[in-house]
Amino acid sequence: MQIKRTIWRGSYPLSRRSTAFNVDLSAAIVRQAYDGRADWLRRHGYRAGDIWGSVGYYYSGGWYDAGARRYIATVRRHLAERTWTRLGS
Repeated sequence: MQIKRTIWRGSYPLSRRSTAFNVDLSAAIVRQAYDGRADWLRRHGYRAGDIWGSVGYYYSGGWYDAGARRYIATVRRHLAERTWTRLGS
């Protein structure tokens, strides 16, 4: 649940100091997009209820931009491979 301070300006230095803040802000960013409250993204094909778009938005600050698509693919791969169940992963 790391916050990229270059994307989410104003989160630093609290994001560096507080895990709880990171978790809260990460969830709020995803929820905001998922619930349809990121209206400024509409010109990029944004729509409410798109969990993968919301996850990508959390990572890159953009709606299905190149960084978001890479992050979504990485998360999906980890889910498919269940990498957290392997020792040393």
